[in-house]
Amino acid sequence: MVTWNLFCTCTYKAICLCLCRSQHFKESIRFIHECRLNGGACLVHCLAGVSRSTTMVVAYLMTVTTYSWEECLSAVKAVRSFVGPNYGFQQQLQEYQMNQVTEV
Repeated sequence: MVTWNLFCTCTYKAICLCLCRSQHFKESIRFIHECRLNGGACLVHCLAGVSRSTTMVVAYLMTVTTYSWEECLSAVKAVRSFVGPNYGFQQQLQEYQMNQVTEV
C-alpha cells in the first residue's frame, strides 16, 4: 500500500547553506533542539551527507555538551565513518567553539 502523505506530520526546516555560514548555526541548533525537546527526532541532511550536514550536527553537539568540535566530530564519525567537514567548515566550527567559550 502506498501512502502519499507519509510525512504529513513532519515539520521541515530548509536552510540554504551553500557556504554553511556560522550565522545559520543558532537557527539550526534551535530547530534541532526543539525537535528533541518535543520528543521527536531530527534528520539533518545535505546533498552529499558529508560536510554541511555534519557541520550542523557537530555545532549542535558542541552546544548541548561540553565537548570540543573535534570530540563531537569523532562521535559523529563513530556512527557515520565517511563524514567530514571541509577545511572552511572546520574553521567555522573552531570560531563557533571560541565564541561559545566567550559567551559563557
